Amino acid sequence: YIIYMKLYYGNVPDFSMFLKYQKIYYIHGFSMAPMKVIHMWNMVILIYIAGLSYGIKAMFDRNTDINVKSIVFLSILGLGIFSYFQGRSYDSNLLVVCYPALLILTIFTDKLLSQKGLYRFIAMIILPFFIFSTIMLLSKSFTFYNHITNKFVIMCRQEDNKVLINGKFILAHTHPGEKVLILSYHSGIYYNMSGTLCPLKIGHFTELYYKDDYRKISDFLKENKEVKIFLDNTFLNEKNILLILPGNSPVLVDITNILIKDYKQVDMSSDGYMIMLKKL
Repeated sequence: YIIYMKLYYGNVPDFSMFLKYQKIYYIHGFSMAPMKVIHMWNMVILIYIAGLSYGIKAMFDRNTDINVKSIVFLSILGLGIFSYFQGRSYDSNLLVVCYPALLILTIFTDKLLSQKGLYRFIAMIILPFFIFSTIMLLSKSFTFYNHITNKFVIMCRQEDNKVLINGKFILAHTHPGEKVLILSYHSGIYYNMSGTLCPLKIGHFTELYYKDDYRKISDFLKENKEVKIFLDNTFLNEKNILLILPGNSPVLVDITNILIKDYKQVDMSSDGYMIMLKKL
């Protein structure tokens, strides 16, 4: 992996930053949404824990029923999705997290309904919640369906969107292996499309949270002589300040001032979204 990253991207991954990012997210809680003590998220995780517990019990009982395997599989899948989204525990994200739980509930409810007495009574209590949750899930599915189908229509028609136009623009002004600095939220896509390399050892712009990362960009822009700069102008606010961080951060103002003072526009994409800059 390290060799591939060096050959393809020109830099070796900085694994110390991996731990640093985990610290600001999970210890300091930066950019995370706190989960409420009592919320539907708790119900979802309890279902996954119950599913795993059921699987462990079945393992000791040597129960190899296909339903048991399905419950364990869905519980592991659900826990993985849950652990990813729990830091952004908005109600809208619950839709993505809960679908394995609904499938587990389907199997559990079926099993309980096939029993008699108390188990059947419990199933009748669970069933309304299950039906309500399924209806809510399906009501949101139409939004996702429309979003996905619209994307597929554009792909089938092979229409040029903003990202594709900008990628072709960069491709026309560079050659594979050339080092260029692309200031855009889609920089990763553009580097991949053009086969170019980033001259800085930094992550994707949507993942840059440290001022040191922006100082690297600032210092590079000051010392740069020949490397081409591609600027996505949707990256600027009404005051022509980069929109990498919220507000008018002094670091971003500094980068913007360097671009205005020391660089000139050489070319622009056909849709006007991507600008090519060179040092004066």
